[in-house]
Amino acid sequence: MSLDCCLRPNDDPNGLSIDGTGNPYPCLVILTGKSQSLQQLHENCQTFFGRTTTIRMVIGIKIYKKTTEQPHPFTLLVLLYLRGANRQVVQLAPLNQGEVGLLPLMEVHGSERPTAIVSCGTAPPDPQTVTTITNVLQTPDIEWRGLGHGADPECNGPGLPLYQLYIPVAELYEGATIGAVVNGPPFMPPANLMGVNPGTVVNNGFISVDLHSVQQAVHSKLH
Repeated sequence: MSLDCCLRPNDDPNGLSIDGTGNPYPCLVILTGKSQSLQQLHENCQTFFGRTTTIRMVIGIKIYKKTTEQPHPFTLLVLLYLRGANRQVVQLAPLNQGEVGLLPLMEVHGSERPTAIVSCGTAPPDPQTVTTITNVLQTPDIEWRGLGHGADPECNGPGLPLYQLYIPVAELYEGATIGAVVNGPPFMPPANLMGVNPGTVVNNGFISVDLHSVQQAVHSKLH
């Protein structure tokens, strides 16, 4: 399978090689799907978490065709996966006196399903897609959000808190520990960290990705 994008370290402390010549596996893989179904994209994303790889994260981007109705909106889903072996889900949590930090908790789930799904297109997913999200991908309601999910607002501008995807920096550095975990939807920081500049590191451990920019990039390429 060819990769759309990947981020690879200079070396791998685990000694595993992607080609047997010392080149390490990527830490982050980005896989896009347009002609393939959401379920096919999901299954392809899962294949990167084999026991013989050290890939830490996969971001799947499912692109749907523009509708025939003006102004030709389209559905766009971004799926975040984390390696499940010996992993703990990480989420920002408020501490005492308004501070922000990380609180410990037990491991909650592995990489057999996405840890977050964001609907960030200009059209909501259809009922069949929602059924796939909840039944096939087994994503709890608390772990997917965006247009078409309850009363969530549209992704109609940059800097919207709901449409920031928070990537744990530790996962880009071979799983270095930055803290532990709390229950709830992964990677949604508290209100006082919402709206931080995209691409910046927050709470000494997360990089924010503004999904409106992804939406606009896809929009410019769809016909």
